[in-house]
Amino acid sequence: MLDHPSAWRVIADRLAQIIRPAEPMPLSRWLAENIVLVDGPAAGKMWSAAGAPYLAEIADCLSDDHPCNFVTVRKSQQSGASILALGWCLYVADQEPANMLYAVPGIDALKDLNGGKLQPLIDAWQKKQSVP
Repeated sequence: MLDHPSAWRVIADRLAQIIRPAEPMPLSRWLAENIVLVDGPAAGKMWSAAGAPYLAEIADCLSDDHPCNFVTVRKSQQSGASILALGWCLYVADQEPANMLYAVPGIDALKDLNGGKLQPLIDAWQKKQSVP
């Protein structure tokens, strides 16, 4: 005779699945799985560390479970770090919802960043999330 689980067992198993914390995900992997580039020669493609291999280590230092608590980046323009930073904002929103402040020097730069990178990046991310 088959042994059927009790209702309490089924409920407890399901509840355990729901409340179990997700496995930690390094930011570099999350970016590769979630971020669609919105500008540049790779626009429309997924983010890849192959395009800027030096960013993978920086990204992983920004991961939730990394022991590092201070990250400094010294860079030139057009190095991919701004997409890394914006992707990190989305990572925090997805993995550990919290407030985050992203600062740029001046209202015009903020408008350019929001209209040209941040909002299109958010839109592409949300569109990817809604696809089964």
